[in-house]
Parts: sequence; structure tokens; C-alpha cells
Amino acid sequence: MILVALAGYFGAALVMDRRAEPPVPQWTENDPRGHALASMIIDLVKGQLESMGGWLPNDPPATPGRFLDNTPAFQLGMLRVVRIAGGALRDYFSREGGPVHKDLDLAYSKLSNDPRRWAFPSAEGALGDALEALERYRADLGGQSVFIGSPDRLQRLLESLAGELEQTSAYLGGSSTAGRAGWWDCDDRFYLALGQAQGLLGLLGAAGLEHQVILSENGLAKDYQALLKSLEQSLFEPWIVTNGDKDGILANHSNNLKVSLDETLHRMKGLAARLGAPGP
Repeated sequence: MILVALAGYFGAALVMDRRAEPPVPQWTENDPRGHALASMIIDLVKGQLESMGGWLPNDPPATPGRFLDNTPAFQLGMLRVVRIAGGALRDYFSREGGPVHKDLDLAYSKLSNDPRRWAFPSAEGALGDALEALERYRADLGGQSVFIGSPDRLQRLLESLAGELEQTSAYLGGSSTAGRAGWWDCDDRFYLALGQAQGLLGLLGAAGLEHQVILSENGLAKDYQALLKSLEQSLFEPWIVTNGDKDGILANHSNNLKVSLDETLHRMKGLAARLGAPGP
């Protein structure tokens, strides 16, 4: 009976750990400005809420979906970059010195709720409220809702996301030295960074669509595509995350991911600097 129970437990874990496919940025000529970025934020959050296991960071520690691909850490990492994009949408993409858009203000407030809270309100409830507010904003784009794209606004978004990625790189570096972080901690760090990388790929892809004319006019389109390509190379997922020494036979997956994300960070900072440079 114990073996049957264990088989059932890990069978449930396999089902609950099936994550949603990463959303692809979409834009058509009929879409108003802002539609691609707002849709990406919505799709990223909705994908985590509607995945097979749902939102896991606020579930009990013994929940089956916590133990295989570390979906809770992955979801927390993705939420961090989604919050930054939501804040950018509220603070400078949607206004020119005027009042904050009420739906974007509500969405950011709900995205900033404690992701581990299980009631009053639950994390799922707060994220659901954020989605409804973002959908209202998106539906009204071209009407009362606006999106203001510009080189300096894209620069601010890149700088904000680069700041978060810099902290994550340092966090990953702490798991690559023997004795400083255990193997379980290494797994948490790896999947948190992986969630951020997947979220960044979607968000930066959408932001690029919103600013494709600006990037082209500034000669930065190829550099932006190189940035996205470096992020794509970060999305690797080993069967087991190992924390080996440099001269050991096991890989150090955290360090491998850090190397890839550091390249992305370098490209993000370079693009931000060039967007902020004065024209000829």
C-alpha cells in the first residue's frame, strides 16, 4: 500500500508539474499600440493560473506539484519580471505626466500581492483581479486607454528589467560555490532564474513589437533580435539540476545558466545606453 501511495503521489506530481507553453508575442496591423505588451502580461499570468497544477507557491509543502520541476520557484521568478512590466505600463507607458490609469494601478497593486498568501485574499484571487483590470485596459486601447512608446520609455523598461536580472545573476552565483548553498537551494535558484528568463523573453519580445519602428530608426533592430536570441539560449532544463564543482564530473547548471543570463544582461545594458544616447 505504501508503494501504491508513493506511485500515486509522484504520478500526481508529474501531472501537476506540466507547465503552460510560453506565449508568443502577437501583433497585427489592426491592433492598437500597447496591445502586444498588455496581452503578453495577461498571457504570462493566465498561463500560470490555468496550468495543470495551477498557482503553486501558496500550496502546502507536501503538494505533489512542488517536487519535480520546481514549478513554485519558476512561477515566482516569472512573477517578478511581470510585476516590473506591469509597473512600467502603469507609470510611463500609459501616461504623459497625467494621472495614473485606474485599471493599471489596480493591476499593479494586485500583482504585488503576496504570492504565497492562501486567503484574504488568496494569491490566485489577487492575480485573477489583476487579469480582469489588464483586460479592461487592453479592451479600451485606442479609446480612453493609451500606450505611449518612445526610446526613453523603452530604455527605462530595459534598465528596470536589467536591474532585476543583475540581482538574479548574483543569486545564481551564490549556488555555484560548494558549501554556500545546498543542492535543494540550488534547484530553487535555478528554477526561479529560469522562470524569469522565460518571462523576459515574452515581455521583451512584446516590447520590441511595440517599438519596432523606433528600433529600426535607431539602427538597433538587429541588436534587439540578438538580445532575444541570447534569452532563448537560456531556456534549457536538465532532467536533474546538479551543483557540481568546476573540476567535478557533474555539471553546475546554475553556473551555466548564469553565464547565459550574463550575456543577456550585457546586451540589455548596451541597448539601454544606446537608446539613451543623443542622436547625431
